[in-house]
Amino acid sequence: MAAAAALMTAASSCTASKGAAAASSIKGSWDITEACGISTAQGEKQAEITFADGGKVNGNASVNSFFGSYTLNGQKLQLTNVGMTSMMGQHMEIESAVAQALNSASAISVSGNTATVADARGTVVMHLKRKDANAAADIKGSWKITEACGTSTAKGDSQAEITFADGGKVNGNASVNTFFGSYTLNGQKLQLSNMGMTRMMGQSMDIERAVTKALDTAATVSISGSTATVTDASGTVVMRLTRK
Repeated sequence: MAAAAALMTAASSCTASKGAAAASSIKGSWDITEACGISTAQGEKQAEITFADGGKVNGNASVNSFFGSYTLNGQKLQLTNVGMTSMMGQHMEIESAVAQALNSASAISVSGNTATVADARGTVVMHLKRKDANAAADIKGSWKITEACGTSTAKGDSQAEITFADGGKVNGNASVNTFFGSYTLNGQKLQLSNMGMTRMMGQSMDIERAVTKALDTAATVSISGSTATVTDASGTVVMRLTRK
C-alpha cells in the first residue's frame, strides 16, 4: 500500500533555461511535459499538476500522486506542505525529475496555454501545457447568439452576440444592451463571472431577458465546427451560437 511521505529532494540537477511572459491565472489542470530537462512522455501515467481553489495543489508525478498547498504573488510561486505517495514503478527517473522540480519551484510564467516554472535562480524546472487547451482555443472569438432560452434573437434591436476574448474576458450584446465580464473554460465546463450590463430600454426586451437568463445559467459549452450550444447545470440548452 502507498504511504504518504514528505516530498524528498531528488539528486539530479535541473537544466538551465530562462522563463519569460507575464503571469496570468494558473488555476486548473496542466500536463507536465518536461521536468528538469527530462521529457515525461514515457512515464507510466501523464505527469500533471492541478492548481485548485483554496490554494490547494495536487497531481501525478508519473508513478505517485502528490498533494499540498500553493500561494501565488505575481509570478512568485510557493509550494508548501507537499506530500507524495510512495510506490515503485518504471521510469522512476521521471518521477525524480518531477519531485525535484516541485521542490525547487519558485516562479511561474504563463503564456496562453503553456507555462514555465523556474527555480530561485531563474532556471526553468518544469514546462506545462494546459489541459483542454484546444477547447479553450476553439471558443475564442465572436459568435452570434441565434437563440436564447428557446427564444429566437432574429428580431432583436441589434444582433445578439458574444465574444470570448484573450485574458479570460467576455463581452457582447444582448439585443439592446451590451454586457461584459470574465470567463473560464475547463474542458466543456464554462463559468461566466463578474458580469455587468448597460441599462437602456428597447423594443426587444423579451429577447434581452432571454439572453440575460442564458448568461446567468450557462454551465457548459459544446462546440461543433462553426456552431456551439451552451447548457445550464441540468443539461438544458440555453443558448445556440454561430461563429461570426
